[in-house]
Amino acid sequence: MMAGQKEAMAWGAIAGAVTVLTETLTIDPASLIKDFDPIVFLGYCVKAIILMTLGAIVVRVNQELNILKAFQLGIMAPALIVGIQSGSKLKDANKELLIARDQIQQLQAKDINPGLVSTVDSTINFCFLIANLVSHEFYPI
Repeated sequence: MMAGQKEAMAWGAIAGAVTVLTETLTIDPASLIKDFDPIVFLGYCVKAIILMTLGAIVVRVNQELNILKAFQLGIMAPALIVGIQSGSKLKDANKELLIARDQIQQLQAKDINPGLVSTVDSTINFCFLIANLVSHEFYPI
């Protein structure tokens, strides 16, 4: 289905807002009414506007006139942003694990309760393994 550039951009903007709408599906509707916070609501509105703008821009840059492809491009743009945010969170978690590992090594050097330290060290090693697997699964080097 071919459309004009403005209509395709509108579909890209709608697709950008779909990501915010799907995020709200995980929220209990009763808690929305009971625990309504205008600041949080405003935050969702700003996020929706930004993602809609991003979706429309991506459609415009690609000069897409097919409505279905424009919708796909509009969804892709916010997905990239969410992916980048997830990657930065993994890097922060990796830094925290490195700090914890250094602290454990210092405890081992002081020989304070070696049984506890080896258990904690094994747990930290397992966390490093999981963090590396997850980060390589989503962001292969």
